[in-house]
Amino acid sequence: MHEITLTYHGVIYSKKNSKRIVTNWRTRKPIIVSNRNAKNQEAAMGWEFRAQARKEGWRSLGLKRKDSAERQYKIEIKVWQKDLRRRDLDNQATAILDGLVAAGVIPDDSCDLVPKLSIQYQGVDVENPRAEVKIKEIVWMN
Repeated sequence: MHEITLTYHGVIYSKKNSKRIVTNWRTRKPIIVSNRNAKNQEAAMGWEFRAQARKEGWRSLGLKRKDSAERQYKIEIKVWQKDLRRRDLDNQATAILDGLVAAGVIPDDSCDLVPKLSIQYQGVDVENPRAEVKIKEIVWMN
């Protein structure tokens, strides 16, 4: 079993709750797209997670979905918020999982690869809002 702990420093924006309506310039019809902040945050989270995983020698880095048949990942997330504003933890977990996939730390966030996911609210840290992500890789040998 291989284990790594990654930290994302900053506020976690929910992609689900960060939508905006724009007009399609060709059809002139309204469409719903993700907020720019949420998209930028996913990219930043991906870079930060990838750099930390590379530094720690994470062996699943860049592994493709088809090559991960005997692997599963148990993920524990702890979140510190910057203020007392109400936020949904499940939406934050989704944003973090998307960041892990974008970084190549895990190949996919489907339930057959991530059978156990837990997220815990740790309170408010005005100076250092963050998410700590502990990933345990289980490799099944035949």
